[in-house]
Amino acid sequence: MSDPRTVFRTALGCTLGTLLAASPATLAADDEAAMSLQEMAKRLRELETANDSLRQEVRDLKAQDGVDWLNDERATQIRGIVTDVLADAESRTSFQQAPVTAGYKNGFFIASADGAFTMKLQGLMQTRFVWDHLSGDPNSISYPNAPDSKQSRYGWEIPTAQLTLSGTLWDQTFEYMIRGGYSNDPTVTLEDQGYGGSGSRIATPSLSEQGIALYGSGSGTLRLYEAWARANLSQDWAFRVGQFRLPFDREFLVYDAYTMLASRSLISTKLGVGFSQGVELEYYGDSLRWKVAYSDGGTDSIGGSNLALVGTSPINTPWYQTQADWAITSRLEYKVNGLWEDFRQFTSPRGEDYGLLVGAAVHYQQGKPWYSQDIVTGTGDDYNNWLNLTADVTANFGGASLFASVYWSNISSGAAQVLQYSPGGFGAQPSYYASSTNVFGFLVQGAMYVSDEIELFAQFEYGTSSGPFNLPNTSLQPQGFAPANFNEPGDLSLLTFGFNWYFHGQNAKWTTDFGITFNSVSYFWSDLGYGLRATDKSNQFLLRTQWQLFF
Repeated sequence: MSDPRTVFRTALGCTLGTLLAASPATLAADDEAAMSLQEMAKRLRELETANDSLRQEVRDLKAQDGVDWLNDERATQIRGIVTDVLADAESRTSFQQAPVTAGYKNGFFIASADGAFTMKLQGLMQTRFVWDHLSGDPNSISYPNAPDSKQSRYGWEIPTAQLTLSGTLWDQTFEYMIRGGYSNDPTVTLEDQGYGGSGSRIATPSLSEQGIALYGSGSGTLRLYEAWARANLSQDWAFRVGQFRLPFDREFLVYDAYTMLASRSLISTKLGVGFSQGVELEYYGDSLRWKVAYSDGGTDSIGGSNLALVGTSPINTPWYQTQADWAITSRLEYKVNGLWEDFRQFTSPRGEDYGLLVGAAVHYQQGKPWYSQDIVTGTGDDYNNWLNLTADVTANFGGASLFASVYWSNISSGAAQVLQYSPGGFGAQPSYYASSTNVFGFLVQGAMYVSDEIELFAQFEYGTSSGPFNLPNTSLQPQGFAPANFNEPGDLSLLTFGFNWYFHGQNAKWTTDFGITFNSVSYFWSDLGYGLRATDKSNQFLLRTQWQLFF
């Protein structure tokens, strides 16, 4: 007959080893090796049957032996077996505590074992369908030199497809970001105006060098949006250098993936200052944040893509084409309630705490644009001065949100230019004294969740200009296109409403919005990237539906 002590030691060791091998900690550490619940239940039933059999055999052996064989020595041996099994289980779960050096967390990342060096890769892709309808018969030019006879236009586009590399160096002492994107935006550069890379005239410019926008295979090139390095001087202070978003309006500072509508508002697009190159000092407090930047000037979008009142577009420009003599931008934010990370987006999901943020900013620059060498009419000192102010307030209610902002710009334009207007041949870009003008705008936006995934929103924006400008008509008007068409900027009055459907938060989002204008849309306020064409008719209708993947 078997030795009862050997039988008990073997049975207990196998039982403990089997149960610990199937414990929740081991299962969590090695998901691929985990058995299904049905397999576990079956195995437990088998173990119970075996234990009952062994228990009965032990009783029989004890009755036959008639002695207390479980003495201290045997108890020590059994404890040793249990200790060995527990140590094996601990060695398996210890892999969970090792630092993870690659994976996904709001982006794909790699890192050194000590976490001192990190790199994150993120992608953003937006696919949009746009339908725009003009009320009544078209009677305007929606793009320079190209009368638009279509009452309705519609089609698909990829407004942006971006890749971002960011991370930290030397134990987060330094941070960096490189962000680029593929876009159908045909940005006009100095070379596009009939100049070579060194600033010399091109005798026989190509289509793109003539300032004519190229789409299709001629567009979609990679553009650099941001490239900067930040040094964290202390817990509260940091210094940044490179190409970045100027610290001005909140709507532009919120990343593209976190907007409420399919795109930013027209007011923000027209009256913001965009990207620039320079240096920035930053202060990060518990409730107060302050930034000040010295740069090559703001991105001038006030008159759209065809009227340059300020004339600066510093993004991706070399040092010898600096377009502003100097520029200062500063923004101050005060967080009354909430967490700073809650204000990185405009939506406020259900369950989020109440938050209130107020902000204000100022931008001022002075410069002589590179094209101001050919003033043909008027007087002036060839300099463009730009003062820009904004203020905003954001309220999050955990399931609803409110946002409002106001802008005011004063431009003293001694060298305004109507882009792509080329009397005397390509490359000759005359400028005009457009006097001083004030541009004012505001927007109000509200949103509310009707379920955990669906959010309804509405936005109203209004803009006006003191105009008129002093842009002349001359005898050299190509294809009937006259600078005087820009003299009456008119007003903008636009109501937009729609919904967001969050399949996986901002990472997978479907946005649909519908807009209607209450007056005509001049060249000054039209924006084909947004979806609005220039027209002298009121009640222009705009539908945009967009699918976003952010990973």
